[in-house]
Amino acid sequence: MPTGIPLARNGATEYCIIVPENGEREAFAASELALFFGKATGAELKTVNDTDAVWYEGTKYISIGRNRLAESAGVSPNADLGRSGFNITTRGDSVFLLGQTGDAALYAVYGFMRYTFGFEAYAADECAYTKSESLNLIKMSVRKKPAFDLRLPGSSMVSSNPVYAARLRMKTGQTFMRVDPDNWQNLATTLLFIPKSEFWETRRDYYNQLGDDVNFANKEMLAVALERMKEAVRRNPDTEFIMFGQQDGASWDTGSVSREIIWEYGANAATAVLAGNYFARGLREWLAAEQPGRRVKVGIFAYLFTMPPPAVADGRGGYRPAGDAMLCDEDLFVFLAPMGTDYKYAYDDPNNYAPVNAIRAEAVKGWSALTDNLLIWGYQTNFRNLLTHFNSYETMQGLYQFYEKYGGFGLFDQGQTGGNRGGTAFSELKQYLSSKLMWDTGADFEALAAAFIDNFYGAAAAPMKEYYASVREHIKDMDGRIYFDLLDAELWPKAKAGEWARLFDRAYRLIEPTRETDKERYETLRNRLDKERLAVLYILIELYPDYF
Repeated sequence: MPTGIPLARNGATEYCIIVPENGEREAFAASELALFFGKATGAELKTVNDTDAVWYEGTKYISIGRNRLAESAGVSPNADLGRSGFNITTRGDSVFLLGQTGDAALYAVYGFMRYTFGFEAYAADECAYTKSESLNLIKMSVRKKPAFDLRLPGSSMVSSNPVYAARLRMKTGQTFMRVDPDNWQNLATTLLFIPKSEFWETRRDYYNQLGDDVNFANKEMLAVALERMKEAVRRNPDTEFIMFGQQDGASWDTGSVSREIIWEYGANAATAVLAGNYFARGLREWLAAEQPGRRVKVGIFAYLFTMPPPAVADGRGGYRPAGDAMLCDEDLFVFLAPMGTDYKYAYDDPNNYAPVNAIRAEAVKGWSALTDNLLIWGYQTNFRNLLTHFNSYETMQGLYQFYEKYGGFGLFDQGQTGGNRGGTAFSELKQYLSSKLMWDTGADFEALAAAFIDNFYGAAAAPMKEYYASVREHIKDMDGRIYFDLLDAELWPKAKAGEWARLFDRAYRLIEPTRETDKERYETLRNRLDKERLAVLYILIELYPDYF
């Protein structure tokens, strides 16, 4: 509800930002608020720490995070917000942006800016806001909790840019899921903890039969790995999660000890669960003594050989653990990658059924019966033909709702990777939609897509909307598996590619006047069109080279 209290008037403000004295994320949040508040109103917001801050009815503060001012005002975040949810509360003339963590306080700042002057981040270099020299305080009592408490960016253009990731309200794994500061690989980590260069000659029993991964059932190996995990946690004070993840595409141990465990619980993943529980408990006990108050969750993969969970049907349409030992520790998370999904079909839509998806849907349900810490690894691009459009638009929202329904606490939806300058085939649009749906799976998908195209492509938005609609219609019946070979002239007729190329010609003409009035904006729009057009050029050059 609007008040008559001015936040800014004629390029000036009486307000200042209050942050906790040693809050790194809160300090970053303050810099973001000051930057965009200045852009929107022309007023300069100064930031001070909370050392001597005391609230009373007439104080004019924008308070970020849990600090002395919030304590004196008697306000605190709701207890059930998790690591990302936030409160925005006005008290008197002041407003309090609150969360259980520094990240949550940062997200509260973005929420406050959205409500106050329409802030929205569409890209690293595309943030929208409403300019006004007169801005009033809005009386608010807001509680927001995301669908997924942990939201990881699926493209390198976001993961390589922490500021961009923050504005999308995502957390980059590189900053908080760290094993080795000098190694980018923080997921398939088993051979980082147990390197073959060190143990292969003397302790081959630490590894599986082919030597391409560790033997999860070897207790001596697990003890060594736990000690090294402690060292990794000690070296990385910001680490909240740490993986003991199997190698990509590796085989699974089938030795006598592993076989006995697998037979008892009915799944290869049983040895991984036992190992994960061992790590989670050992790390918790060590932290309680060494760094009281700190908690770090340990993760294992449910992927390829370990995708099927050690769970059994409960006779009521659900699942239960195959044994008490298969119930995951509270500090163990499971990173489930349902490879083989056909993204043309939803998991639980009776009108769009695929047997391969039914198997993966049951895996999600089964693992959700074993853990409250289920992290999903989805996909939104074709890895065999990376530059082609991929059919995931129609099912993205439904899949996210399915993951939320079955208790996923986190989501990583992998898109185009390998570069930090952006992508093609609407990769930026997909990343934006992903960030929004991870927060609210019921958000208006079509309205979000339209707003993105309007802001991202500016003067060229009209033909780009036509292109987007045409692409979606054309690919909606294409195979949605991530390694299916899409490079086929029957799938991409030259006439259709030519139609799309003409839409780009029109888009370039529409931005041409900007070259004279705002050259920097022209170059930005031109660059975006150039990158998006690569998907069309790829089809024309690869499938119809005789025409060039």
